[in-house]
Amino acid sequence: MTAHFERRRNFIEETKVLAFDGTIIDVLFTVTYPVPPEQLDTTFITMQDISERLNAERQLRKLQADFTHAGRIATLGEVATSIAHEINQPLTAIVTNGETSLRWLARADQNIEKVTQLTSRIVSNARRASEIIQRIRGMAVKQELEKRLIDLNEVVEEALLFSRHDIDSKSIALSTTFDSGLPRVMGDRIQLQQVMINLLVNSVQAIAQSGQPTRRIDIQTAIDDGGSVVFSIFDNGPGIAAADLEHIFDRFFSTKDSGIGIGLAICQSIIAAHGGSISGSNRSNGGAHFRFMLPVPTGPGAASDVANIIQQTHPPVQ
Repeated sequence: MTAHFERRRNFIEETKVLAFDGTIIDVLFTVTYPVPPEQLDTTFITMQDISERLNAERQLRKLQADFTHAGRIATLGEVATSIAHEINQPLTAIVTNGETSLRWLARADQNIEKVTQLTSRIVSNARRASEIIQRIRGMAVKQELEKRLIDLNEVVEEALLFSRHDIDSKSIALSTTFDSGLPRVMGDRIQLQQVMINLLVNSVQAIAQSGQPTRRIDIQTAIDDGGSVVFSIFDNGPGIAAADLEHIFDRFFSTKDSGIGIGLAICQSIIAAHGGSISGSNRSNGGAHFRFMLPVPTGPGAASDVANIIQQTHPPVQ
């Protein structure tokens, strides 16, 4: 009725109807209103059954989720060495501090302050190990996209934990430049980390294969002219062949002999699901440059999201 009195030509919406046999049918409900000089007492109403189309779309989304999950597992395999190294650090610290505490407790002149300090270190490292395990589990578990307001700088720092050992072991100098005034974005922390780790792994492998005497990776976060948050990674590897630039995000396209060509395709799917875009190019002084952009939430909905985050992190005192 509102559409009619607004003198609109058509009204179209997807809805559900209850059939006589009790089943629910998805339909496209369409109303076409008459306009002069047509017969003003005639209105066309149609209901098109779109159940099969919606079912096909649901199956496609499920296949995309399965594809993303497979890529997440593949990414975990590529960084297994880095994960083992990272989890080994807090575990080694726990053992060292525990053994030192036992020696202090065995002394006749017990120093409670020293033992307390060592115990605090044990608790801190145990929590760190637990957080690492949770992040690993989060990457492996198949789950729906969980968008929250996140600080992209924090997500980058966490992603670097997975690749730090691989970077250091190949004598690659890493520099980071974080924009301190970066606004929060809506995103799934685990999936964005997957994108960053994939780009990092690609840069490390490209630099290692190039045989460069000086190896370097630069990571930056910033805000572009359009107000979007930007993540950039630069390397001084061999760059991307001109013939491959148009295909690097194609599924099953790879420049590696042992590559299966799903890493960058998954990265593109994840960033697209976040409403952003990703691109790759060659640097003028040699090497590759990959960047992705994420929109900053605006409007009343964004304000309520911020309020929810504040309430979660600082609940009211009962």
